[in-house]
Amino acid sequence: MKLEEVVVDAIAQALLKRFDKLSRPSVVAVMSMPATAVGHEFKKALRDELKKRRRTAKGRRLKSA
Repeated sequence: MKLEEVVVDAIAQALLKRFDKLSRPSVVAVMSMPATAVGHEFKKALRDELKKRRRTAKGRRLKSA
């Protein structure tokens, strides 16, 4: 494994564990990076997490209405 891959994997794991700490601008910046720079798996996991959060937020709004 290349050093770059190790660093990207470490960053990806740290960010996915602390997704609440990410601000919207940083998420947008990561999503706009080329997939090879960030890693396909990380971008896919980030997209999945965003979808899950949207569904959860939408469910909360429906329950409170």
